[in-house]
Order: sequence, then structure tokens, then C-alpha cells
Amino acid sequence: MSTDLALPDLTDPATFVPGIPHAAFDDVRRQPGLHWHPSEFGTYNGGFWLVTRYADVVAAEADVDTFSSVPGAFFPLGNQELTGPMSKHILFMDPPDHTRVRKVASRAFGPKVIAQFGDWVRGVIDEVLDKAIPLGEFDWVEQVARQIPARVISVVMGVPAADQKLIVKWADDIFRGQAASEDGSLMAEAFQAVGGYMMDLGARKLVEPADDLISLLARALEDGELDAAEYTMYCTALIVAGYDTTNTLLAQSARILLEDHAAAEVVADAFARGKQREVVEELLRLITPAMSVTRTATRDLEFAGQQIRKNDVLMLHLSAANRDPEVFSDPHTFDPFRTGMPTLGYGRDGLAFGSGIHRCVGSMLAKLELRILLEEMNKRGVKLELTGEPKRGWSAMINQLTALPVLVA
Repeated sequence: MSTDLALPDLTDPATFVPGIPHAAFDDVRRQPGLHWHPSEFGTYNGGFWLVTRYADVVAAEADVDTFSSVPGAFFPLGNQELTGPMSKHILFMDPPDHTRVRKVASRAFGPKVIAQFGDWVRGVIDEVLDKAIPLGEFDWVEQVARQIPARVISVVMGVPAADQKLIVKWADDIFRGQAASEDGSLMAEAFQAVGGYMMDLGARKLVEPADDLISLLARALEDGELDAAEYTMYCTALIVAGYDTTNTLLAQSARILLEDHAAAEVVADAFARGKQREVVEELLRLITPAMSVTRTATRDLEFAGQQIRKNDVLMLHLSAANRDPEVFSDPHTFDPFRTGMPTLGYGRDGLAFGSGIHRCVGSMLAKLELRILLEEMNKRGVKLELTGEPKRGWSAMINQLTALPVLVA
């Protein structure tokens, strides 16, 4: 166990405002065992084990019997009593409940289904760019990165266009509530608002079904595949994952290419060679929108060379694992042509979407949105320049960017 490292406070969202502390994670990863991080809140045993190595994260996510998601999928743990409202959230489930609930929505996110989304997603992105680019100078986050996923997830779910702003508000409130650990009222209010809205929308979809996710979920609710709490929690999970993490991906990708001219040149070369997929997945690896997840030990054991007690929490820092030099050579460098790394069968994005049974069900949709956005920007020949300081979000969980002022060069 490493105890003498000058590690920043990972429980404080302010730690992540300047950026992800990758240098500190590099130091932790070089130490034997795991690093114990104390915390006065949010865990059972007064802190958590920080897991920064790729292989250790994969091993923990694969062993669902030993490392449970039920007490909480994120820090601070949101279901320590194990029977609270969050126990109906798919990310807070272990098998067999997780298997049953995930099976329902997986029908809407298979590869063949996502492949059919290309044309209309491109249409959404064209409309967004047609509105933003003529402005000449604008905030990329507000005009592009937020607009695209909000519209896309609204269409996928079947939310009317007039209610799109609600999706944005609820997702933002949930993440602000997660950061404000001393007061869960904002997040609770957002969950309640989403639940009420989605129950009403689901009832309408049963009368007038459409080719969308809420119609599918509402039918599953009526048929008894989901109960009411599982239905509303799943709707909330889809909003959060479909909007905020993709918003982060689109915003941070633009920042990387604006600030790193060498990376921008590599992207241009990759596109000329038809390597768009590699570009998207390398950006995902570097960004890792959801920085960390948590698991709780169900028994005493030895793991990663460390003695773990029952109810010890493991913080699996996906952003650190995605820069593990044992897996990714020169890990802090943008290189879509890197070779020799394991794929886990998911592609080249490493652990950006997690692994195992909780791998993000909408990962292919997020990749599609970024790929088409980059393709359309490349096709238009649009060149952007930064006109001010990018602003990061206040979150210890999501690698948020809240402002990216740009000028069309």
C-alpha cells in the first residue's frame, strides 16, 4: 500500500477544475499494491482504494460477485443502505437484476440498429453546424457540443423537440447534485422530475407507439419486464449517459484539436487515409468522459497485491487506467495509429465506456456522433481558433468542459 504520495483530494470536485491529475496517477501506478485515499463521507470504511492500472480495473469490473455495484456505482456511494431508490438504477445492479433490465434496452442499441442512425444523425449535426458556423465567434460547448447529443438522445428516446431543453436541464442538475455531496436535494428533484415526465410520456407512447426507446421501455413496463421504478431510473440513466458524457466527448475533442496542433495534423492525415474510427477511439481514450466508477468488496480478499476488507470501496479511475503505459505506449500522446494494445473486443477506446456487464450500452451511438461531427467539419474545411480560456466543469466524476470560446478562422 502506498501512503507517502502527495496525492490531491479526489473527493473534492475542485481538484479536477484545473484538469485531471494525470501526473499524480502516474506516481500511484508505479507503486506496489493500491493507494488508500481517506474520505470523511461516501464510503463504509472511511475511504477507498484507488485503482489506476488497466488490468486491475478490468479484473474488478469482471468479478461482479466480489465487487458489487449495488452500494453505488460512483463516489460518493448513493445506495449504502442497499435498498434505497437508487437500487432500481441499472448501474447500481448486479446480476440477475442487471441482466434482466439491460436486456430490454439493448434491443435498441445493437450494431445493426445504430448503423441505421447515420443519416438522421448527420442531418442533426448539419443543422447544428449550419446555425453555429455563420456566427463567426461562439462558444463551441453551448452551440455545438450541448446541442448535438441533446437532440440525438431526444430523438432516440422519443422526447418531443419542444421538451429538449428539459433533457439538458435534468442532466445538468443531476451532475451538479452529484458534485454537491452535502446536499442531495438537487439531484433528487431532478430524478423525481424525470420520473414523472417519463411516466406520462410512456403512457402516451402506449396509445401512439413509435420507433423509439420510450415506446420500447413503456411496453416492457406494461408487460412486466420492468417495474415502474426500474423504468423511470432507466430513462434517467439514458438521459445522463446520452447527453452529458457525449457532450463532454464532443467538447473535449474540439479542445484537444485546437490546443494540440500536432494532433490536428495527425487527424487530417488519418481522415485522408480513411482512419476515422481510430481517431474517434483515440480521442475517447484520452478524454475518458466518465472518469471513475466504484465497486464495493463483498468479502475479505487479496486483490492487486493488497488486502481488501469486506465493504472496502474501490475507486476504479478509468481515466488513469486509459493512460497505463503497460497497455498504451507513450500514453499521454494522441496517436490513433498505436498498435499492440488489447481491445477487449470493444475497439481501441480502452476503458472509456467501462468493461464487463456495465459497459455503456450507448457507446456506439456516442462514437457515431463524434465521427460524423469530425467528418462534417473536415468536409466543410472549417478552421477554428481559440479566443479565450476553456472552462472546466465542477465534477469529480465527469471530465466536463463548460465553455470553449472559438473563432471561425
